[in-house]
Amino acid sequence: MRLSTIVILGLLFTSLPAFSQTDSIIKELKETIQKTSFFDRQKVARIDSLRTLMKEVDDKLQEYQLTQDLFQEYNVFNQDSAFAYGLRSRRLAVALNDEGLIADSFLDLADINVTAGMYKEALDFLEEVDPEKAPEYIHAYYYTLAGRLYTDMAEYSNLESFSDEYNELAVNYYSIALSLA
Repeated sequence: MRLSTIVILGLLFTSLPAFSQTDSIIKELKETIQKTSFFDRQKVARIDSLRTLMKEVDDKLQEYQLTQDLFQEYNVFNQDSAFAYGLRSRRLAVALNDEGLIADSFLDLADINVTAGMYKEALDFLEEVDPEKAPEYIHAYYYTLAGRLYTDMAEYSNLESFSDEYNELAVNYYSIALSLA
């Protein structure tokens, strides 16, 4: 047998488990996609449950927490609703006069805007938070979000000089976030 034939057969036999694993992953993915309506119903049920609880609440802090829960439920499900609950969270945080909650709500609003590709608006919300004055538990969120924002802006930019600048900022923000982790 020639050496090239042995090498090809060796590669074929060593890669068979990878093909089998890929087939298994694809099968699982197809099954999950078929269950989309089931997952949507579960999500809607959780949202309805939170909305019902919201009607019964008379404490601003509890209302804020439920509003945050609704924001999280909607975050990847419906951006318009997530944004509306983000605005409501901000109003409640201001009413509670809690700097940590205020900063957190601004970061949530920035996050949903990054996801929607609304980078200028995301920057506006991000600039409302001074990470040096914000509670420590918010720092990693702030720097990770800033890194994500500038990474997305670099990918969107067609001008190399802007793209390079945004990438540099992203790396700096991610480095800070990593040091906090």
